[in-house]
Amino acid sequence: DRFVVIVAGYTKDMNYFIASNPGLQSRFSRTFDFDHYTPNELVLIFNKFCQDNGYTLSFKARVEVQKIFADAYSKRSKQFGNGRFARTIFEQAIEHQANRIFEGISELDDSELVLIAVEDLK
Repeated sequence: DRFVVIVAGYTKDMNYFIASNPGLQSRFSRTFDFDHYTPNELVLIFNKFCQDNGYTLSFKARVEVQKIFADAYSKRSKQFGNGRFARTIFEQAIEHQANRIFEGISELDDSELVLIAVEDLK
């Protein structure tokens, strides 16, 4: 006999939303604030996407992924959707990897099909 509604968003925007109707504040009595993921946590998320989808990273790609997330974190704004950002970087890398393979490799083996190279992250 209990009903749960979860709403999510950036703190300032959510405070505005809750304040927009007097009845909302009493109905949303619990809030949870989550910090942005750190660059190292973003790398772990990216690596999890790779693992779950059967991809591996070259050594240079690992270094580049760390640089990408450190740079993005240092320049983040309030709209920084860091979990989404990690997914976007992964999806773009897969797209670039597919294009690289299509354009440049004539004979493929399985390891090349699952390898994300540094050029796939540019």
